[in-house]
Amino acid sequence: MKKNTYYFSHDYNAANDVKILFLRQKYGIKGYGIYWFIIESLAQSGGQLPLNIIPVLSMQMQVESSIVEDIILNFGLFVSRETIFVSERLLNHLDLRNKLIEKGKQGAAIRWGNRGAISNPNGKEIKEKENDSLTRIVIR
Repeated sequence: MKKNTYYFSHDYNAANDVKILFLRQKYGIKGYGIYWFIIESLAQSGGQLPLNIIPVLSMQMQVESSIVEDIILNFGLFVSRETIFVSERLLNHLDLRNKLIEKGKQGAAIRWGNRGAISNPNGKEIKEKENDSLTRIVIR
């Protein structure tokens, strides 16, 4: 079974973000790894997760729940809203990706709805002499 895999932008200097520096000061590179695991989990779930999933995330990473909870709630990297938490930056990326997907669908609909403009996109090029100074390419 094929699994859809998507990407999200990861700034090459993310490790030097002020919030991440405070995270790394307290938890080292382990905290940075926990942060990215949380981001990946959020991306896979559409951008938000319930706060009560913290013990599950902790179990998956084999770290204490208190560490995961601290990273989610106390470094300004995530926003908690009643019973869920999100990453605003990830939500912005997901929104942009959805807009691009929609634009792509619209473009494809226009292209395939206007088949006369691209009558044979996989045809072979044949060069024909139109007059003494021009050569035209015909797609057949």
